[in-house]
Amino acid sequence: MTLIMDDLRRWQHETGSGPEMWQAAWERVIALVDPLWHDHARFGSDMGEAEAAAALTVALYILAAERDVSPADVTRADVEQFVDRPVSAFSGLVGYPKDLPERWSARLAALGHDLESDDDPVAVCWRRLLFEYPEPPDSFLDAGDGSLHRVGPAVTEGMCHVLAPIYQERLQF
Repeated sequence: MTLIMDDLRRWQHETGSGPEMWQAAWERVIALVDPLWHDHARFGSDMGEAEAAAALTVALYILAAERDVSPADVTRADVEQFVDRPVSAFSGLVGYPKDLPERWSARLAALGHDLESDDDPVAVCWRRLLFEYPEPPDSFLDAGDGSLHRVGPAVTEGMCHVLAPIYQERLQF
């Protein structure tokens, strides 16, 4: 059994510490999600919650670094605006922010990150979040098993998760 929080702490330090702002973003996100997921285990290879926390870490990092503020000063409203999609009362993000990976990649590069580097912890995390979840086969959907299936880049799915209405009160930042 692997705890979600163990995954996050491992990802935080997997290629070294990285920029101070990056570590501050990780610390902020871990502090935010620990009360929610402290003793939650992931099931098999499902990394949904960990990817959601990592996506939020990237968002806080970019916004804080661009504004030269602490990640603790970045609000939920800032992140929702950064994602650039309205939030629905039922489904998290309305629409699919298809350009989100490209927009965030450009901003990370502008902050000086070589997104192909294996030595840059920001780049390593970012590439993990670019994993593309494929559409499920029709037989999967026909069996009624598709409601929890993730589709698209992990970063987009992650932001849908952390900005979902269920976390509006429970995940305040």
